[in-house]
Amino acid sequence: MDPAVKTAFEELIRRFDSFDAKWEAKFADAETLRREREDEANRRLAALESLSSSVPGAAIRLTALEDYCVANSEAAVAAEEWNRGISNRVG
Repeated sequence: MDPAVKTAFEELIRRFDSFDAKWEAKFADAETLRREREDEANRRLAALESLSSSVPGAAIRLTALEDYCVANSEAAVAAEEWNRGISNRVG
């Protein structure tokens, strides 16, 4: 193989590896943040559930609050934004 071509391929592989490492780091940071938020949400939900046992009718309100939060979760918002972006591009 020509040394110039070999050098070019090695440079491309190095750049792809650095690009891959950069994105893996970003996804790892996002996953850590998601886990922290999930842990905090679970802690708050546990506190609400313990409170609901002492307040009459709170269980019904807690269920309604949970349904609302699920409907407006980040995943739902992100999916809606994604769909809106696709719709704007397509037509």
